[in-house]
Amino acid sequence: MEQLGHPLLGVLPGAAGAGVIVVGVLVLVGWAVGVPVLTSVVPGLVPMNPATAVAFMLAGLSLLCLRRPGVAGSWRRLGRAAALAVVALALLRLGGYVGGRDVGIDMLLFHDRLLAVPYAPNRMAPNTAVCFLLIGAALALLDVRLGRSIYPTQSLAMLTGVFGLITIGGYAYGEPGLAQVRPYLPMALNTAVAFLALAVGVVAARPAQGFMALLASGRPAGALCRRLLGAAIATPLLLGWLCFRGLEAGFYDAGIGFAGFAVVSVGILCAISWRIAVSLDEADCERTRAFDALAAQTVALEAANQDLEAFSYSVSHDLRAPLRAIDGFARILEEDHAARLDAEGRRVLKVIRDNAAQMGRLIDDLLALARLGRKDLEATSIDMTALVGEVIAEIRCEEPAHPMTARIAALVPAAGDPGMVRQVLANLLRNAWKFTRGRAEPSVEVSCAPNGTEVAYAVRDNGVGFDMAHADKLFGIFQRLHRTDEFEGNGIGLALVRRIVERHGGRVWAEAAPDRGATFYFTLPRGG
Repeated sequence: MEQLGHPLLGVLPGAAGAGVIVVGVLVLVGWAVGVPVLTSVVPGLVPMNPATAVAFMLAGLSLLCLRRPGVAGSWRRLGRAAALAVVALALLRLGGYVGGRDVGIDMLLFHDRLLAVPYAPNRMAPNTAVCFLLIGAALALLDVRLGRSIYPTQSLAMLTGVFGLITIGGYAYGEPGLAQVRPYLPMALNTAVAFLALAVGVVAARPAQGFMALLASGRPAGALCRRLLGAAIATPLLLGWLCFRGLEAGFYDAGIGFAGFAVVSVGILCAISWRIAVSLDEADCERTRAFDALAAQTVALEAANQDLEAFSYSVSHDLRAPLRAIDGFARILEEDHAARLDAEGRRVLKVIRDNAAQMGRLIDDLLALARLGRKDLEATSIDMTALVGEVIAEIRCEEPAHPMTARIAALVPAAGDPGMVRQVLANLLRNAWKFTRGRAEPSVEVSCAPNGTEVAYAVRDNGVGFDMAHADKLFGIFQRLHRTDEFEGNGIGLALVRRIVERHGGRVWAEAAPDRGATFYFTLPRGG
């Protein structure tokens, strides 16, 4: 998952869940010992009903259990059960308002004291019951998605937060009509604050879903959203409250109050906009500098690669002339003057010709490696089963004295350059032929394993294998794990394999054990 844009975002769900549980416990204690400040925060305001406190404790427990994706089964079941209990309690209370079937669920605890407080009898308000229904459903549906990008939990939680914010505004501006459904009891202030905290905690519990994916991201857009959203909510509420209190105290009339509200709002929003613009400009300048540095490094690297390829091609090509002369004169000596040489002379002559031939193969491989960087990749769909069969047939013609059992599975087609992929298979299969010499029943097996848009191919033999402690040397140029007198080679073949596979966007690796064979894997894009 992408890193959160602010560390507090990861703490919010747990803090909100624990916070509303504490609020619920304090309210129950307040009812038990008769301390109004614990039930209503401000004496004289509507106290939170005990059933409301219990519902908050259940909702907080649910959020704590479900706050992380992929939570274990027992915690998940407990969280869902607590959420459904909140929904059931809300439905029971709403049934009393809508259907007239009041079971008195909110009068079970501290019945006598509920009748002796302001706004008696103290009952769970209708808007409180609706909010519990919304937040309980949001918790129960926390990981449910409708369609491609609709998460009902976010909509339900945000609607709960709006109810809480409206109620807080009603208390702040002295307008009780915003906190109640007439003629019933208004929602308590601490109830509204707890609902707002729960709503924030629920949407923050899944920061990778819906609109939270952008809001919680560490990208500039996420930081911009967080700053603007905070300013958009806090600025009007705070300035409106100050304006209202000034009017109430008689410091100024309504005209001056509204004018001041407008001017200060504009000033604050302009300051926030300017700060955001400066931050975005700094981020853009930093990105531009990084891009320019990366572009310069890319140009330098491409130039160095071109120079290296040109050098390799030139050196390999220029080595051919003296090598041909050495081999040619050695052949003349062998064909025309062999009778004048003793056994030691003929042996030395053979060593010269063998080494010249080995150098020729090395030059051919170096040229192939150099040409690979110059050649354009012409991708098409490749019949891998047929291509493997062709390569094996060629090797059998070249190695008639070394029969090999070859098993080819039904291979999934690959997308790539046929000539390059043929080189990969030729190198891997020739290695299988080479390293199984001396085996009683040498064999090679070619198989594949599709994985989404790519296919992993495997070439497995029962040859001498190698120690995995040296596996990191396998695909380096001029790297060998066996002596030349044991197995011929120049250490370029597997380097060529890796370079071709990586040009196709794939990977190559190997697994083996000494004297138990080896398996070479490589991936290619899946063909049509």
